[in-house]
Amino acid sequence: EILRSDWSSDVCSSDLLHFCQWAEHLCDQGQIAGLIAHNVAFDWGFLERAQRTCGMPLPHFQPIDTLSMARALLPTEVPNHKLTTLREHFELGGGQHRALDDALATGMLFYKLCECAESLEKDPLAYCSPAYPLSS
Repeated sequence: EILRSDWSSDVCSSDLLHFCQWAEHLCDQGQIAGLIAHNVAFDWGFLERAQRTCGMPLPHFQPIDTLSMARALLPTEVPNHKLTTLREHFELGGGQHRALDDALATGMLFYKLCECAESLEKDPLAYCSPAYPLSS
């Protein structure tokens, strides 16, 4: 969310630089195995822009897209596959369009979608690739 709300096209903010350094360190330590996001292709663009601005490599991790998972596992159970709709469907609570609440909801949504896949005797990771190709 820092990458969206505090973006400066000319200067790399201290928050953004701190994020890039933190993510790089955790990836180097093997502490980040993936990125879970709802519509990861959208968020990936912000990560790429931050990477270019800060001059730091983008961490190497496998993105997991809860939007793709929801579309595959719940094709008709919900009217649409927006995070807000899925949050209500699974009764996940929390505020909407707030960075921390959305991040927590996305993590809980991933867990719920894994449960759905397992109940259908399907491998949840078979449905988690981003709906659209990532550019890096």
